[in-house]
Amino acid sequence: MSLPSLDDLLARGLYSEALDQLRKSVTPDEYGGQWPALGAACYSVASGLQRKDPNGAAFFYGQARDFYARYASGATSGGEGSARMLDVRRAEEALRDLGRKTRPGPDEVGFTAAYCARVPVGEDIVRLLQRQLETFGTELRGMHSSRRHHRYDWNKWSVAELVGHINDCERVFAYRALRFGRGDTTPLPGFDQDPWVAESHADRRDWDDLVNEWDDVRRASLSLLKSLPPQAWLRRGTASGVELSVRALANALWGHVDHHLAVLRERYLS
Repeated sequence: MSLPSLDDLLARGLYSEALDQLRKSVTPDEYGGQWPALGAACYSVASGLQRKDPNGAAFFYGQARDFYARYASGATSGGEGSARMLDVRRAEEALRDLGRKTRPGPDEVGFTAAYCARVPVGEDIVRLLQRQLETFGTELRGMHSSRRHHRYDWNKWSVAELVGHINDCERVFAYRALRFGRGDTTPLPGFDQDPWVAESHADRRDWDDLVNEWDDVRRASLSLLKSLPPQAWLRRGTASGVELSVRALANALWGHVDHHLAVLRERYLS
């Protein structure tokens, strides 16, 4: 009976078994032996899995990093050891970018799909969120006082209520990312945004305080996302009855604000 092929094992998500296959089939590097050869093989497999199987890509990028590091730590040549440490950093960056630069797939976005679709492709989501912190805050602080409580129709939120809603959603999305990122699979409930807005009494609040709150909640989101280990970005959980990944929630943070900023400019400030 023939052994399963590497592609078959990868397709079935049997990553450890696929790694064993690689160990048996990889030809040792002429100068460095098996560790750099295995590192290169794992990196190649990870690159091929990046779009269709991010969890598999994360596994093999991690293995590539470890194999390169194993060789670098025992290299007798300073130059060779330094070169392999560059490979270690390359694998670490690929592992980090898997969550921060690659966009979530359709099976992990749920009701955040429209928000995630707004995010520019290939950009680091953490850097995008950092820039949005500054641009959205600048937009709000530059708004004339006569527009802060404007409604474009009698039954629509005011600008202040819109900002309050954005702040609330920032907290909710970030909390979900925290729970899922820590490996907590407890299903989380949804929320009804309209009663929340009504109870926020945002129209009665000081405008500067409301805008400063935006700064605070986004900075808190950034602190959380920057602290997450690479593997946490791919973890999933259930909220409002649908499956979401941490990286989908991070993308939704940006897309949600971008959506409301577009509405603000089109309906409120035009």
